[in-house]
Amino acid sequence: MPKQLGLKLRYTGKRGGYRPGAGRPKTSAFQAHGAREIFLGREPLHLTLRLKAGLPSLRRKDVHKALCSAVLKARGQGLAVVHFAFLSNHVHMIVESQGRADLGRAMQSFGISFGKRLNAILGRTGAVFTERYHCVVLRAPTQARNALRYVLANEFQHGGR
Repeated sequence: MPKQLGLKLRYTGKRGGYRPGAGRPKTSAFQAHGAREIFLGREPLHLTLRLKAGLPSLRRKDVHKALCSAVLKARGQGLAVVHFAFLSNHVHMIVESQGRADLGRAMQSFGISFGKRLNAILGRTGAVFTERYHCVVLRAPTQARNALRYVLANEFQHGGR
């Protein structure tokens, strides 16, 4: 692949133009904001979503109920949620989707649906998930088996939190 060439700009100290440290800060420590991997509709995906700090555990009864209803709604939106595990501050899901666009729409719908439900329970406003979801395409049967084992046994790896 050809390498992109950069422009040799230097800061002149006048209005406009390049300034060191200017622009939106790079804040994502969890998921880089890049193009997602292309996958086929028959390939399962392992998704991870993290909750913002300061929110209650996903294992609280009312929060768990809201999360389950958001998963059911996502199933109706075309996202086949095969397995899921709710931990105190994050969610693991094994899902199937027809393509990147369908997955993006379904995950956006899931995030909004769960966010509205959780904010109604807690009497708050604002975002619920920290960043974008992390997605791994499970291409090989061994990779799918390991991901499934990871999702189903994740609670015990984290000490039952």
